[in-house]
This record gives sequence, C-alpha cells and structure tokens, in this order.
Amino acid sequence: VNSQAFLESLENSKENDGASSLIRALLNDSSYITFMVGLADNPAHDSIAYSTISLNAKIDLINEMANNLRKLNKIVNIEMF
Repeated sequence: VNSQAFLESLENSKENDGASSLIRALLNDSSYITFMVGLADNPAHDSIAYSTISLNAKIDLINEMANNLRKLNKIVNIEMF
C-alpha cells in the first residue's frame, strides 16, 4: 500500500461489486484475516491451460495481499491445504 489517497478511495468506494465489497470488508471491518488456500489440482482446469505457474502466481498474490494488510496492522494468517 503505497498511496494514502488510493487507500482512502478504496475504503470509501460506493461500488457494490464483489471485489469492492471484499476490499471494504478487509480494510474497514476486519482486524484478523485468515486466507485458506487450496493447493490441490482441479481437473476442470486442464482445459484452460492451468499450470503450476498459475498456482505459484496465486500464492504470490495471497502473500502480497497479506503483507500489505499487515502494514495496515491487520493480523493475517495463511493456511495452505
């Protein structure tokens, strides 16, 4: 989280889509956050070129989100199963 203005715009957004609602919940309504990350292969993804690279990208994204939330004094736990 590098820009206070950007952070405030996310917190105060009036958008009602799922991503905006999730951001508001994480920033405004949560002090303890647990990410539950599944690592199993899903055979349904075979037809869309799902690979280990995209799994690694998912894990990297979760870690980046967790680090940014920790900078905002959120308690973050990541469970991988």
